[in-house]
Amino acid sequence: DPADPADESGPVLPAPADPPADAPAGNGQAGASRPAGESEQIPILNWEQTLELVKRHKGRVVVVDLWSHHCPPCLRELPHFVALSKMDPGRVACLGVNLDYYGSSKEPPESFRDGVRDTLKEHDADFVNVISNVPATELVDRLGFAAVPAVFVFDREGNQVKRFDNDNAGDEFTYEKDVVPFVESLLTDGS
Repeated sequence: DPADPADESGPVLPAPADPPADAPAGNGQAGASRPAGESEQIPILNWEQTLELVKRHKGRVVVVDLWSHHCPPCLRELPHFVALSKMDPGRVACLGVNLDYYGSSKEPPESFRDGVRDTLKEHDADFVNVISNVPATELVDRLGFAAVPAVFVFDREGNQVKRFDNDNAGDEFTYEKDVVPFVESLLTDGS
């Protein structure tokens, strides 16, 4: 099956104790924080490899934001995602997943690194961000929603406990009214 993420090419990740050599530092990654957008490599990963990064943050609530430069609501919410990443980094880890790649051989996932890096730098984002190596439409279909933005929240044990997307919502979800209060409730409940 060509949609099988195991068939997607991507780097083999090291054991969970060692972050990927090309993963940017910040928000819970080993190593010192760097200014956003510095010359670090942004990993190109499939969804399963991204979930391996989530597992490295066991003991923290993890918020994974799937976004694209072609998505105005994604870019509108990015400053709020950055604010959440700085809220309580000892208990909350944030991970961005860029879905600009649409499967074109003329624009491979690597071709989006500069744009992603520039956007992160512009917003002073120092959390880990990856670029999906699975075409965006294929990944959102596989994950069961129509389009970005989408936010996945994982509890301290690494279990997905909530997904925010606009498929069934009357209004667009936002960090301020939806995501942040949910994360705060997980922190308050001690989950």
